[in-house]
Amino acid sequence: MATPANRPAKVPRRKAKKAEGVNILPQEVVDRLEHLATLPPDWDSYGAVPIKPEAIEKTKAMFKQILPLVRKDVPLPFIAPSPDGGVEWEWTVPSGKELLLDIPPDDRPVPFLLVELSDSAEEVETEGTLGDPLALEEAVKRLLSR
Repeated sequence: MATPANRPAKVPRRKAKKAEGVNILPQEVVDRLEHLATLPPDWDSYGAVPIKPEAIEKTKAMFKQILPLVRKDVPLPFIAPSPDGGVEWEWTVPSGKELLLDIPPDDRPVPFLLVELSDSAEEVETEGTLGDPLALEEAVKRLLSR
């Protein structure tokens, strides 16, 4: 997971623009992914490998897929480097729900953990893998439901 040193300063959320019907990523997402792409070997001083271009591209594609589902008042996920060359999402929304994704640097499915609160205020965890594109949309819809 990310360390405080890897966390960027909070940046006001910018709108995603559309060009020819295609979602363009918010600038803070582009900036963060460009930063992750420049991390050197051993960036965490524990032997981490550089972030693989495949993980960056998979992250961009996943963001483009979920942007139409995200309300403007919802903060975007924090994007962190993973020591295996992948990318992690840490997404907490105002309701207290949390979605964690570990996007691998290869073609493996994306593992996820969705944390929700039950009616009795107990944490309920759902974990699995996002093996198909609709699974990501369903996880995000559950995260963003009130």
